[in-house]
Amino acid sequence: MSRTLTPLQPSDRRAEFRANAWYGAAVCGALMVAVLLTFSRTFGYGFLKIDDGSFVYNEPHVANGFSWSGIVWAFTGGPLQEWYPLAVLSHMLDCQIYGLDPAGHHATNVLLHAATAVTLFLALWRMTGNLWPSALVAALFALHPLRVESVAWIAERRDVLSGLCFTLTLAAYDAYVRHPRSLGRYLAVCGLFALGLTAKPMLVTLPPLLVLLDYWPLERLGPRAAAFSWRPVIDKLPLFGLAFAVAVVTLETHKPWFAPLALSERLASAAVGCVAYLGQMFVPIGLSGFYCHPEAGLPTWQVAAAVILLLVISAAVVIWRKPCPYLFVGWFWYLGMLVPVSGLTPVGGEARADRYTYLPQIGLDIALVWGAMRLLAAWPARRWVFGIGSALVLVVLMACTWRQTGFWRNDKTLWEHALACDPHNVRAHYMLGNALSQIDEARAVAEYNLVLERAPTNRDVYGRLRALAHFYLGDIEAGHGNTAAAAAHYEQALELEKDFAAAEASWGLQLAKEGKLAEAIARFERSLAIAPDNVATLCYLAAAQSQHHETDEAIANYRQALKIDGNSSLAHRNLGILLAQRQAQTEAIQHFRRAIEIDPDDLPLYREIAGLLRQNGKTSEANRYEETGKKAGLRVAEAQNLRGTELVKQGKMREAIALFRTAVAAGPGNVAAHLNLADALASQGLLDEARVEYRKALTIAPDCVPAKQYLEQLDNR
Repeated sequence: MSRTLTPLQPSDRRAEFRANAWYGAAVCGALMVAVLLTFSRTFGYGFLKIDDGSFVYNEPHVANGFSWSGIVWAFTGGPLQEWYPLAVLSHMLDCQIYGLDPAGHHATNVLLHAATAVTLFLALWRMTGNLWPSALVAALFALHPLRVESVAWIAERRDVLSGLCFTLTLAAYDAYVRHPRSLGRYLAVCGLFALGLTAKPMLVTLPPLLVLLDYWPLERLGPRAAAFSWRPVIDKLPLFGLAFAVAVVTLETHKPWFAPLALSERLASAAVGCVAYLGQMFVPIGLSGFYCHPEAGLPTWQVAAAVILLLVISAAVVIWRKPCPYLFVGWFWYLGMLVPVSGLTPVGGEARADRYTYLPQIGLDIALVWGAMRLLAAWPARRWVFGIGSALVLVVLMACTWRQTGFWRNDKTLWEHALACDPHNVRAHYMLGNALSQIDEARAVAEYNLVLERAPTNRDVYGRLRALAHFYLGDIEAGHGNTAAAAAHYEQALELEKDFAAAEASWGLQLAKEGKLAEAIARFERSLAIAPDNVATLCYLAAAQSQHHETDEAIANYRQALKIDGNSSLAHRNLGILLAQRQAQTEAIQHFRRAIEIDPDDLPLYREIAGLLRQNGKTSEANRYEETGKKAGLRVAEAQNLRGTELVKQGKMREAIALFRTAVAAGPGNVAAHLNLADALASQGLLDEARVEYRKALTIAPDCVPAKQYLEQLDNR
């Protein structure tokens, strides 16, 4: 452990680096290994429904990898119409390399976090000359359970990427301070800061943080400075200008998802949140994916206690700023970096979030580590106490982080844990309903109904949740063919939230199924007025217009959909059908070919294109498509049959029967699919239909013993 608590002079720092180069390399390696071990279980996790779809797998601009249109979109639009261009480009790169395999996306997050920890260590070591305290700060930052949300959640690439840019900016700034006349080093600071802002605008707080670092450990300002100079202020002005510009863009693009709280409530929430993060730093239990604002608001005593505690700590570090400058810098690092995410500027509906501590907590770690060193300075055994104590703390943190990472395995485990932390968490009930909608529909309905039951009607912040719950209940009713019930839920959703594009579109689909095409078209058009670039809604509108004999309008909307997403197989397919009807066969064939490239499992399309090719005298190519279609049919039949057997094991017979029907339609010669369908039908008491399937199996394979046995059993009933 370094003998000094004060930063070394430049010549001494260079000597420190040379003398401890091997130790430094060992620390870097240990940090990388510790982070990889602690977060390695995320490599086996999938995407989450919350934001991962918007940022990666459901966003064509990202999922298709790099393209010029995607790069332009990243800087001018972006997911959720929010501005994170560098983070979006990193997701595109992942998709270019890994496709939609979530393991690669998780690995990138972990590696970026490890790189951030290493560069933080090197930057602090370089600034202070204190190797082991810098190493401990980096380790506390990297291995704390509060980091799990930023690392395990793929969509939070924004945190780990901006974190790396942040630590690189600190290192570049230290290099510039040592050579203040170097234009190249100054431009490196500005460039890295600009990159960080494009990853996550939270870095707007970096310029004032650099002023704090000028006070300690760089000693360009304050009583330890060699002489007063305006240079430390002047060289921040371009950085403040960048920060201001990005802050304006952020406030313009990051619209609140929920109705904002009153200013007094936001101030109270910010104060209590700062204290809550302090508590979670020292006792990291009850960490949740979402922290709700209390339904009745925060108790006055709690707000008062939080404000008093914050004022007392702030006053203390100001008083002790000369003997303990690291306490002053660390504390105001923490408070200052929390400002953009404290709730003072409303964006999301949460009271606070673990991810918001990603960079602010570094300040507390600095204050804690250098403060502990000062307390232990007079102890003869301080090295042993510091070393053993640090090792024990890090082991405990790694164990807690490993456990916390397990809750991020999938949507179900994440939101069940959130409800275990807070049973009154309405947002968690809603998100759990989403997670269960594909695996346990009955429980999903129960969770959505709990949202409607428990979400306060007198607080606007919950209005969107109620609208979303109605929307998904409507989708579930629609899936069961309960059109009237579905329409009632969509109507209630739209009463709660007027500009609800998805509810308009879903209601339009139900009207189209009922044959009310004019009303359906009106709903689709309202949806597109709210979200004009929604490819699915454009295709729904075009399909309804086609049925309503508005073919020109339908063709125009399919073309518009393809301008937005050239990889929409549905738009290519349906546009090709309309063009074929208009005898534009050459263009129709082009769209059919593209649709099959995108979706090789679209079996009816093989027959469509083969027929058109024959009409145009391209018999050999038509034969190839027919043969390919047969192979695709066998592949689809086998896949659907296997999936159906899994559903049977889960007791989901209705869904299994639907898949078995798809399997026998795709591969009529698949004996196993006919047998499985027959068994499923018989188990549901549909004996006549079961006999038909057993006989079809015997027609394909006359010696099929199971089919004969089951037919005999049915005939003997």
